Amino acid sequence: MDLRPLGFGEIFDRAITLYIKNFKPFFAIVLVVLVPYAFAQYWIDLNQSSQLAAIPWLIQHPGAQPPPAMLVPQQPGVIAAILAIGIVFYAFWIVTVAAVSVGVARLYRGRPVEFAACYRVALSRWPALLGVLLCEIVLLVLWYALVLVVMITTLLIAALVSKASVVIGVVAFIVAIVVVIASVATALPVFVAMTCAMFAVPIEQVGPMGAIGRGFARVFSGGEFWRATLFALAATAAALAGSMIVGVVAMIFLFMHWIAAAVVLSTLGNAVVQPFSIVLLAVYYFDLRIRHEGFDLEAELERVAASPA
Repeated sequence: MDLRPLGFGEIFDRAITLYIKNFKPFFAIVLVVLVPYAFAQYWIDLNQSSQLAAIPWLIQHPGAQPPPAMLVPQQPGVIAAILAIGIVFYAFWIVTVAAVSVGVARLYRGRPVEFAACYRVALSRWPALLGVLLCEIVLLVLWYALVLVVMITTLLIAALVSKASVVIGVVAFIVAIVVVIASVATALPVFVAMTCAMFAVPIEQVGPMGAIGRGFARVFSGGEFWRATLFALAATAAALAGSMIVGVVAMIFLFMHWIAAAVVLSTLGNAVVQPFSIVLLAVYYFDLRIRHEGFDLEAELERVAASPA
């Protein structure tokens, strides 16, 4: 495959082409994690069936008090189990993300996406992937705290300024809203940087701190920040378009108490949508590195693709 810088349209076109031509192996890579999670999801939905039944009842009877059977609170043990399921799922999901990225690396070197080969590389880097995940959780908490401080500070300043003049106050609140939106929008390049860090673990064979450093250094450098922001916006819109359709239909099934059908639909839908999102981000990651590293990346891809199945 030609290793050259791509435009936005070319990134999406390449991702779509790679995904469609290799749908079966990518589908299998994510399904191996989504199927066990489906059983856990079925148990969760069963325990939340009374709360779910209350939603359509409230729509049909606005302002009325739901029957006591619909107001059963969640038991602490169930809540703890749901949290544990989420933690375990993401601990395994990061390996799936890495496996898909290895599959894309193999395609870049003209090799097929092989289930065993992709997971062999990803599993060998599992401890480092967990380290990156923990670092990213800490960074997300810090990002949230910083954005919260910026939001509160700008709104307080606007409120204080508005006491001097109504006109100045209106302008100050407009500026404050723009600052708040801009602060929240920084989540887009942060997400891209974190994803690039996750890809760096299996592809570049680096540790957690090295992967985080490379991910943020590549995205938060010069004009790449704005390019990453626009790409993240487009990629998020594409991912939401597919996920929303599956989610809405699955939710309708849940309201109708077709829990098994909802879980099956959700699992298969995610197995179709999620690999494309990962492939798209991986193509952007490789394009980002091609722009700055060129032949170094080519040698690295050859090493990853040559991993035995």
